[in-house]
Amino acid sequence: MKITLLLAVLFLSFLSWGGLTTIVKIDALKETAHGSVLTATERGYKVGLVGFSSPPSCASGICSWSNLTHDASSLQTQIDTYEALDGTCISCGLNKARQILAGATGEKHIVLMSDGIPNYCIGGVYCAEGDAKPNTLNEVASAAAEGISVDVIGLGNTVDTPFLKNLSSAGGGKYYNVTCACPLECVYTHIIDESRDNVVLVSDLSGSMADVYTLNCTTTTTTTSPTTTLTKMQETKEALDSSVDLSLARSHPVGLVAFSSPPSCIQGICSSTDVTYGASTLHSQIGTYQPLDGTCISCGINKGLQLLSGVGGEKYMILLSDGVPQYCIGGTFCDESTAKAEALSQAAAAKNSGIKIHSVAIGSSADKPFMQNISSTAGGEYYEPTCDCSLECVYQYIVNTEDGTPMMVNDVSGSMADSSWINCSATTTTSTSTTTSTSSTTSTSTTTSTSSTTSTSTSTTSSTTTTQATCTMPGNTPPCDEIALGEVVSAITQWTTGDMALGSVIDLINAWAGGSTPQ
Repeated sequence: MKITLLLAVLFLSFLSWGGLTTIVKIDALKETAHGSVLTATERGYKVGLVGFSSPPSCASGICSWSNLTHDASSLQTQIDTYEALDGTCISCGLNKARQILAGATGEKHIVLMSDGIPNYCIGGVYCAEGDAKPNTLNEVASAAAEGISVDVIGLGNTVDTPFLKNLSSAGGGKYYNVTCACPLECVYTHIIDESRDNVVLVSDLSGSMADVYTLNCTTTTTTTSPTTTLTKMQETKEALDSSVDLSLARSHPVGLVAFSSPPSCIQGICSSTDVTYGASTLHSQIGTYQPLDGTCISCGINKGLQLLSGVGGEKYMILLSDGVPQYCIGGTFCDESTAKAEALSQAAAAKNSGIKIHSVAIGSSADKPFMQNISSTAGGEYYEPTCDCSLECVYQYIVNTEDGTPMMVNDVSGSMADSSWINCSATTTTSTSTTTSTSSTTSTSTTTSTSSTTSTSTSTTSSTTTTQATCTMPGNTPPCDEIALGEVVSAITQWTTGDMALGSVIDLINAWAGGSTPQ
């Protein structure tokens, strides 16, 4: 039964299985473009679309296009029509994008995505590769002369990477390749983050976009290196920015609270933003965050409760802290035990108001048992970033799985200036006996890598490798709990109605197929 259902859901854009990530390119493009236009328009940018291929399906090499607009709904409707068609006329797509951007004011950007080699020239005329490539480079050069930057994304095994890199270089942009570490959605999100004002997404709709693209996401390395050298504050701001966009994309407004202590923050509150759909307001507020003084967790929770008091529907808080509380409400210095008791009292008040609190501990200085106590008291879950789950990954998981208004309550104490360094190398050692008389033990490390040792009375041989953990969504139920088939069916139904993110559905399917909860 499990195998039957698993085969039935293989139409999903991404499926991870045994280290392999399988991508149906056209489906991945459509889903990613959906989210990208919403993010860009929420930020006030105008977005245009161009889909290119070749005759006979697409006259003059252009299959569809949309002028610059703030209307995300109309753009998404256009994206829904995308399908894999015929040949590849990259120059056709670039030329149309230039026309769309011709009258625009402000910064202008083209985001070109292709999976193949051009074999058509402008007008949809078939031409040899040796002619199609210079034709395409001429279009990029013209775009650059008009003040238009061109970023290029290569997708699939058929990509001519040197040629696409050439295009991005000539267009004053960057080249991106879809990898295990940075999937297509990650690439588009990064480009949108760095863009301004006017963006045209130029997408390859050639026949090969119907193909499946497989990434081998099992990585082996012999070096030890940290996941990141960002400070905790920098990592927090990035996670907040992306999760704000995700929440707004799911039609849930967001509120913000930043807490520390006097003298920088009167009464322990450094800044706060009422619940709003205003992306620019939220991003601007996050941009002001900086490490300041002490830690007043109860101040942050109390302010969050005030801001959520008049908000209808489901609501929750995401509380982040890297330290131990030593201030009480009003920004008054108090001993640790008093500060903790007050914070737990505020957590209980949140639960009584129907507001759960998810707590996130960041850094080695965080009092993790205490943060777990807060989330438990308030009916939420406890999280901490690890090698296989970054802080941004944690926030996006929470926002994806909650259906309500988030209040993001953030520690901006002085220790947030420290590095968020995590040692992300994990060693796996396997010993194999030459006899059949053995005893075995298996343990799981904190980085979700498994260490197994088999011993006997005779000699053994051992091999050791160091592996870099890959990012997976966190789960807070014990490992190896069986996931019911009904949960999988329910998740797929929620995805089809837009109530659950695709990534969360896939994680659940993979965990169910393997007989455990997502980790």
